[in-house]
Amino acid sequence: MGQLSTDVLIVDDDPLQFAGLKRLLARRSVVAHYAATPEAALAVLASTAVHAAIVDLHLGPASGAALIRAIRERFPLVRTVLASGSSPEEVEPIAVACGAAAWLDKPFSVEDLMSAIELIG
Repeated sequence: MGQLSTDVLIVDDDPLQFAGLKRLLARRSVVAHYAATPEAALAVLASTAVHAAIVDLHLGPASGAALIRAIRERFPLVRTVLASGSSPEEVEPIAVACGAAAWLDKPFSVEDLMSAIELIG
């Protein structure tokens, strides 16, 4: 990624997880934006150019998979990654079905996140 800045959106109903990730990502020239709900995520995407959206599978009562489908429909250039603490056997078919470019097991390290961002291009 060199010195170029990359903007990512992290959609998670846990703001504490985002705060830590934001600091770690900033050290790698990644600007992290945050949304706690699908509605907030779509509003961020409508107003901010981001390269990728990292979306938690379980957003309180909302579905991260449904949000990924909405992102792909409304913002087709934004690459999506589904994140979940559920088993990989459960998450992989959901990620494939909703069209996520990749998936991450939670908890994930900043290295895992950077690898996913680089993988999805």
